Amino acid sequence: DTYPSDGNWHCAPFSPYGGSEYLIVDWSSDLDGRLTPDGEDWLIYETRLSPGMHNITLSLDDGIHDPVVVSRTVEILQSAPVLELSSPADGDAYSSSSLIEWDARESVDYDGDTFTMTVRSDLLNEPLFADVSPSIVHTSALPAGEHTVQITLTDSTGKSEISTIGLSIGQSNPVVSMLQPQNLASIAAGQPLILEGESSDADGDLQKREWRRWLVTGGYEVLSTLSSDAVVLPPGQHHISLYVEDSRGMFDQAHANITVQSSLPTLSNLTFLPDTLFAQQKNTFSVRVMMSDPDGTTQNVQATVVFNVQTWTFNLSDEDADGYWEGSVEMNPDAAGRPNLKVVARDGDGDEAMVDILSITLYVEEAEEDNRVAMFIAAGVGFVGILTLIAFVASRRQRKAEMAMIDSWDSFGGISPQNTELSKPITLEGGVVEGAVEVLAEQDNSETPVEDESATESTPLAGIDLDWDDV
Repeated sequence: DTYPSDGNWHCAPFSPYGGSEYLIVDWSSDLDGRLTPDGEDWLIYETRLSPGMHNITLSLDDGIHDPVVVSRTVEILQSAPVLELSSPADGDAYSSSSLIEWDARESVDYDGDTFTMTVRSDLLNEPLFADVSPSIVHTSALPAGEHTVQITLTDSTGKSEISTIGLSIGQSNPVVSMLQPQNLASIAAGQPLILEGESSDADGDLQKREWRRWLVTGGYEVLSTLSSDAVVLPPGQHHISLYVEDSRGMFDQAHANITVQSSLPTLSNLTFLPDTLFAQQKNTFSVRVMMSDPDGTTQNVQATVVFNVQTWTFNLSDEDADGYWEGSVEMNPDAAGRPNLKVVARDGDGDEAMVDILSITLYVEEAEEDNRVAMFIAAGVGFVGILTLIAFVASRRQRKAEMAMIDSWDSFGGISPQNTELSKPITLEGGVVEGAVEVLAEQDNSETPVEDESATESTPLAGIDLDWDDV
């Protein structure tokens, strides 16, 4: 027997939720088939049905009697996607620089349709996201303010669901990052320091940017206000910072310690004028030398000339900034000799100064004598000598002519006609040059053969030509 005969039986007024071990409960749909899970016989059953007209059937079987079957017709309409937002939660607070994660991966469309997500804020003109897939996590930032955020899920059939949450976004501080120089960087002497940084403010109210070099006194000097720049710093250790500030006075600052190497001065290409100096007279002596110091700290270049007890010292300068240092001095050496020129470039002060020296020997000669007076005297003497010679030759010529006349006399003989030209006194015309020409001509005449003179003397003089007064 199914039911024992002994004992009393009582029926509960309410059916158990999980069914009865004596009843077989079966739920089914003409569209979706058996609804009750296998091995289960729930009297109360909840499930989702696919869209359409469903004929739902409930069958009860106690194993003794025929099953009792009840049917109902249910129409299931298509539904919109359902939002399941893991983050952010309604009422969350963030700063304007924070990234918000939008996680709607638990959202579902029970119709099995594909769907997209669109996120809008009432403080923005454009959506944060438009028609993106909810199956991945999206990130964004919101400006400061109280935001009412609308999240819309839309499936492929055009059905959509709109959900709303509120978010509070506060103002944020500026953020700065120093790209160059890096901390503990070493900069070669004379090389520029590269400044490069990045700064941002989510609120867009950044008002100040300064590259600062901190002083030992606690203050600072502003090197630049640009995001990228290049500056030259003196040798030594420096503390550098990049400072930014927004309209609310909030700031951020990045720091770095750097070292700028030092360099020594180097002298080369020494030239000077004149090459040779003269004793006991004024000489303008100039020096030119190339001085290189990459860190630019050498500003003292001096030249010194030492000669016995005499010393001349003068400074050199680079007026046109071409690297050549020049200077000059007036010198008056006492005597001939070989003085020493020394050029010294000094970087720093005292015993700690760095120096470079070039040295060279100069030449001093005796002063050149002034021969202009001697030349003038010699010219005068020569001129007087020429005049004297011309006078002597003229006098000698006249005496020879007179002697020739006396020798030509013959006692009581015929007297030949007298050459009147010989009796004329010789006069000089045309200056000294013509007189010199006559002297040369006289010398030529004096070299004529003796035979001509005898021929002239043998000519008889006519009596009428004889001057008795001369006798």
